[in-house]
Amino acid sequence: MTTSRSHATIGILRKLRRVAITVVAFALSLVGLCFAWSLAAISFDAQNLFPGPLASLARFGELMANGELLIASLYSLMRIFVGFAIGCALGVIAGSLMGMSRIVRAALAPYIHFIRFIPPVAWFAPVLLWVGAGEAGKIILIIDTTVFIVAINTMLGVHAINVDKIRMALAMGATRAQLFLRIILPGAAAYIFTGMRLAMGNSFATIVAAELLASTSGLGFMITNAQNLLEVPTMFAAILMLGILGYISDVVLESLVRRFGGRYLLESKGG
Repeated sequence: MTTSRSHATIGILRKLRRVAITVVAFALSLVGLCFAWSLAAISFDAQNLFPGPLASLARFGELMANGELLIASLYSLMRIFVGFAIGCALGVIAGSLMGMSRIVRAALAPYIHFIRFIPPVAWFAPVLLWVGAGEAGKIILIIDTTVFIVAINTMLGVHAINVDKIRMALAMGATRAQLFLRIILPGAAAYIFTGMRLAMGNSFATIVAAELLASTSGLGFMITNAQNLLEVPTMFAAILMLGILGYISDVVLESLVRRFGGRYLLESKGG
């Protein structure tokens, strides 16, 4: 009993040590970043165009207090998550079909590889003409930046599945639907989730570009409006908010994957 308690105590101390090292390392890097940022702001010729960390954080606090930053963030997040969800669903379906069928892959893969090299912002002008400057256009651009990454990663994940598993399932009388739900999706899970995380980062970049070009709301609009008014601290505050939201979104997505898809990830890694 005493030995087990001592082992447990040692385990807890080791965890606390790792946490302490992580916190200290982050704190030191943050101090270094703020110091470098302050030096850059001081040495800049026109200091009003390059605010330091204190001025930027002060403006960040003001915009949070009056609600402007929160409202802009909600508009951007709504567009991102709607387009991201639709793009991921389409990407998983397309990628699975391409991975399972050579005919589908031969028919779709050339178009996917062609279109994915066209930046989503390049579609902004035609999309603006087709659907206007409303929410639909921005969501379409998010779908475009999401679907191809998820589709390609899903296809690669399906290819990585042990062929014997598929043959065994078919030999035991599994239907196509059962094969897809019980073998294909779990087997490709790690690749699918990796594609989703990559697509999330691209979604943030795309929505900012879309809001910069045509919008009256969102963080991208806040940045371009602040540029027109030469309110650089406001620009920095919106940029900081983008980084914070992106980081939180990635952490939440990873946590959800581990919470609800942990079993599938283990199955995928196991081949």
